Amino acid sequence: MAYLEGKTGKNGTFTFVGLPPPGPYQALALPKGLALAFSDPVFLSKGETKRIILRPGPGGILSLRVRDEKKAPLPRVRVRLLYMGLPFVLLGAAPKTAAVTGPAGEAVFSGLPPGEWIVQAHGRGLEPGDGTFTIQAGKTTRLELTLSRGARVSGMVKNEEGTPIPNALVGFSWNLQGLDLGSLMSPLLLMDPRTAVRTDRQGNFTLGGLPNRPCSLTAWAEGYATTVKKFVRPGSRRRVVITLSPAGTVEGLVVDPEGKPVPRFQVQAWREAMMGMRRRLVSKEFSSLRGDFRLDGI
Repeated sequence: MAYLEGKTGKNGTFTFVGLPPPGPYQALALPKGLALAFSDPVFLSKGETKRIILRPGPGGILSLRVRDEKKAPLPRVRVRLLYMGLPFVLLGAAPKTAAVTGPAGEAVFSGLPPGEWIVQAHGRGLEPGDGTFTIQAGKTTRLELTLSRGARVSGMVKNEEGTPIPNALVGFSWNLQGLDLGSLMSPLLLMDPRTAVRTDRQGNFTLGGLPNRPCSLTAWAEGYATTVKKFVRPGSRRRVVITLSPAGTVEGLVVDPEGKPVPRFQVQAWREAMMGMRRRLVSKEFSSLRGDFRLDGI
């Protein structure tokens, strides 16, 4: 799946030229302060031009307060929103969906598209929390989220030869509402690097603020493939050992039917389903102006 983006002119018009036909396309608009608007799928044939009209409506507002079990406000808590169960990271004009709570534990998000949303919250030493809410066009939704003190887990990251890996990134992996998000995108996208830790020279790590229930940890290091350790039990005295495998690299060239290089075309690498595991996106990149690309961490 490839994405093209642009901005409308003074009269609200836009044009995309050079789309690689034939194929289905769908347009979306993300004006500031308004909700996003999707077009119906459009099938383009070679040399064909079609006109699409997008009509964005008013967005909604979320007024969020984060408190502890004693109803005291929790400042400096990191909050992010997910639209329809997936991170809302479409184009640079997308409404703000990540913030840090203020002194009163508050955070406000505006211009949100109507529909069902999920909120995630994570603070130092606190158990990650999540909840659901509904946004209505032109209205304000008020939500209060309660976080509890989190558990801790310690362990070590090593390679297949048993050698400790220093400076590896280890963090908590989100898996909300029964959604296997790791089957849809790279596990690193599910881990906020700001809430993760690095291993020391001996490959050891201690991670706090984990949920008091079995969860998953994601680990990554330069030159190694991302690994997810499932069914980790925070609070247990048993140390967690995560083994990383060497990462691979794929290089190539994107060309059109006439053999000419195609720039800015997104190339994706997926891990195929096997042994009960679902397909998963492991790497993606856009081709350069010369049409070449390089996928790392495969």
